Amino acid sequence: MDTTNQLMTSQSNEWITILLSLLLLIGLYFLQKYLYLLDEKLLINEDAKTMERQRPWPLWIAILLGFTIFMYDVFSPRALNFYRGDWPSFQWMILILGLTAVGGCFGQSLLLFGIQKGLIRGFIYLFLMAVFFYAGFVSGLLVVGLLALLVLIFFIKYFKKQLTIK
Repeated sequence: MDTTNQLMTSQSNEWITILLSLLLLIGLYFLQKYLYLLDEKLLINEDAKTMERQRPWPLWIAILLGFTIFMYDVFSPRALNFYRGDWPSFQWMILILGLTAVGGCFGQSLLLFGIQKGLIRGFIYLFLMAVFFYAGFVSGLLVVGLLALLVLIFFIKYFKKQLTIK
């Protein structure tokens, strides 16, 4: 069954995909930059003025995990498989770092905001961590594409004499 006619025009154009990926990364950057406003909204009482701004470290860990897993999957000689019993140490490290980031995010939220508001903040951060994890995949894809383009430009410059027609 031929499915080429079922693709939408926006999905078949690679430039639109790259532009949307870049817009996603730029939007997520500004989201994490102004995420302190969520903390100020949750702390309506007088503690909001005495509390320091919390850095969105779980979001940066999530994007680094996504980027690292994508790069490992692209450049590793072994396939990245989380279903086998014999995991390499890299996969254990990624799992432990991911669980530590989620636990630390919820722990920080519960300690700073109490039970009810801490759970709200923790689940919001958990959702944002999933989005940033996906953005790590997207940024890894953009980096691999850029590396492939640079290799192509290098070979065209290097073999320019052999490619010219006399």
